[in-house]
Amino acid sequence: LRREAAPAERKRLQREKEETAAITQIQALWRSYRSRVENEALVAERRAWLQQRKIDDKVRVKLHYKARNVFGLAPKLKSDTVFEKVLKRYPLWEKKFITDVVHGEWQACWEMVAAQDAYMKGRRGPPSPATLLVDSVALAGAMAAASFKQSTESSRRVEADQAQTAYRNAKSAVGTTEALKEELQRAMRSAKKEHESAAKELQGAEQAVSRARSQLRSRWGPQGMEQRVKQVRKNGWKVPLTGSTKYGSELVKQSLAEKLPSVKPGQYVRLEGSQAVYKVVHNSGAPSLDRQLYSAIVKRWVRFSAALEGLDFTLEEDRMKIERRIPKYSFDEAEAEMVKLDRCWSYPDSKDVAIYKIPRLSPYWKVRYKVERSLKASFPVQGAVAMAAGWYEWKGSRYEAAAGLFDEEASMRALLLRWSASAVNRKVQWQHTRHRLAPPGTSASMLDEAGSFVRTLGRIAKKSKENAKKQRALMLEAQRRAKDPLQKFLESNMQLEVKVFWEDEAKGEEQRLLGYLKVDLSCPCGLVRELLARYLWPELNALRGRHFMYQVEEKGEKFALSIEKEASTKLDTLVTSKLDPETRQVDYLLVLRPDEGFSRDTIDPWDWEVEDAKDRVLNKKKKPPSDDFDDEDDEEGQDDAPAFLNIDAQKERHMEELKRVRKEEAEKLKAEGDDEDDGLEEDAKAAAELASGADTEAAENPTDEAQQWHQGGDGSEWQEYADEEGNTYWYNASTQESTYEPPF
Repeated sequence: LRREAAPAERKRLQREKEETAAITQIQALWRSYRSRVENEALVAERRAWLQQRKIDDKVRVKLHYKARNVFGLAPKLKSDTVFEKVLKRYPLWEKKFITDVVHGEWQACWEMVAAQDAYMKGRRGPPSPATLLVDSVALAGAMAAASFKQSTESSRRVEADQAQTAYRNAKSAVGTTEALKEELQRAMRSAKKEHESAAKELQGAEQAVSRARSQLRSRWGPQGMEQRVKQVRKNGWKVPLTGSTKYGSELVKQSLAEKLPSVKPGQYVRLEGSQAVYKVVHNSGAPSLDRQLYSAIVKRWVRFSAALEGLDFTLEEDRMKIERRIPKYSFDEAEAEMVKLDRCWSYPDSKDVAIYKIPRLSPYWKVRYKVERSLKASFPVQGAVAMAAGWYEWKGSRYEAAAGLFDEEASMRALLLRWSASAVNRKVQWQHTRHRLAPPGTSASMLDEAGSFVRTLGRIAKKSKENAKKQRALMLEAQRRAKDPLQKFLESNMQLEVKVFWEDEAKGEEQRLLGYLKVDLSCPCGLVRELLARYLWPELNALRGRHFMYQVEEKGEKFALSIEKEASTKLDTLVTSKLDPETRQVDYLLVLRPDEGFSRDTIDPWDWEVEDAKDRVLNKKKKPPSDDFDDEDDEEGQDDAPAFLNIDAQKERHMEELKRVRKEEAEKLKAEGDDEDDGLEEDAKAAAELASGADTEAAENPTDEAQQWHQGGDGSEWQEYADEEGNTYWYNASTQESTYEPPF
């Protein structure tokens, strides 16, 4: 049975397979037949359109058609697509703009264009000038009537408010009669009715204006495409991108990690919540052109002001001061992924702000945008905008301050507060037109900036005046040194340390050491006398002061060198050399003796710190900028130079003595001064003459700021003095310090 059933089963399966294939073939044939029947008209239309397309292509390749198509005057062809029907109505330079305006909705835009054409065709062209004139006059009359009705309604509203206020005040007042209350109530109701009637008349006038405006617009047809062009040119299209902005910032943080290709540098965009149009610029990290110009101007201004203040760019210390004043441009790498705009965001910080892209503009609108934005961003316009914002801010603050003088329930207070709020709103409106804003918390006006600039100019003028005085003093000092015959010996590299001894044969005193002198042995003895007064003024003042003589020893005899021979005698003829057995070094000895013909003549103290300060300033002006090799050579030269340890120790002792003397003189002046306000200048001048030994010529021309007391930052008192050349320096009586730099 199984053997007989197997062939039968195979035959059945084969038959089912063949039947299924036949059914599938029959269904395919039926579907193809049905499709041909249903789409026969569409296929015929497509074939006819392709044939017409071939015919119209012969027209499209002709020169006159291409020329007319450039200016948007090409004739309609039967085979034109919706895309071509819309674009050929506009010139070549506006086709990209119209493509962005359509935004893929070609059929809807063509329906708008067709509706406008149908309307114009039904009216047989645009409206006549007479019709437009009649409608314009009707609109102007309706607007004038509406303006009159609005003023009437405003006055009626004020009268109604006043009547209501009068009735309420009378009702709450004590002693008001009922008759007066009823009369005020009737007046209030009458004023209220008049106001309601005026409001209804105003509403009717506004409806008349709306009807007149609609009538005038209807003369031109629906103008759907024209309205779409205006709206898209103003608002743009929303892009699938949001951003976060901060007040005063030019950067917009995107909601996506990567920039969208739809927002590129050079395109114009709008941000939700702002009426301004922004331009996307390159965010490469480099400063913008206006910032580069601003930085260059600031850099040159800082260097110019530094030159007026006397700072030298070739000196390291002054160069560091100048560099710290120049603002540095910094760029955060995290800001490279942000969208950069050409102007600041003038609204509060916002998140998830929608971005709208303005379509590609035609050449005319590109030039117009460029000119308008350049004028708005120019310095005169931005300066006027900043001044206007500052004016309204000041005006609002004045109104608010005046309102504080009235009671809270006073009508004048409410009026002033309304004026203040209106001024603040106008200030905010002007502020939104600024391209660069001050940081949060600062004023948007230019008053503070102008005040700061004026104060900076005043500071620079003051520094310039001080620097001019300082430069003049340095010039006079340099001229004095150039004429001083002693100067070349002070700058000589052949200076040696000489031990100075004192011997008084009349009193039977033996030679004793006075101190040390650093001098060039080729210097004449007449000039050495001045050096001795500088190096040994305390020791000589304890003896005879300036009345001393040089001792000469010849053939075992000791005698004084006459004053007449000092000018022609060099010091090397008087100095004797002696080998020190302990140090194995040669010592140079010079012996002085008293001048018997004269009594003591006190030597003025010599301030070594002041002289060292002068030398440092003059050396800075003379020393050219050196490189590393020159510095190494200078260091080597300093190592090879002889060390005058005894001279340095002697100078320190003399400075301590000078400070002690000045302190005693200052305390004496303080104790003797009865009227500090009237006698302070004379006391300080006397202290300067006693302490610094200023001569009569220098005292006759004191500096403008000399002889004044100043309080230092640490609470100590500093006093100004004028040295022998008229230069100003400061001395602290408490700490016994002196300096040429202002200590405050």
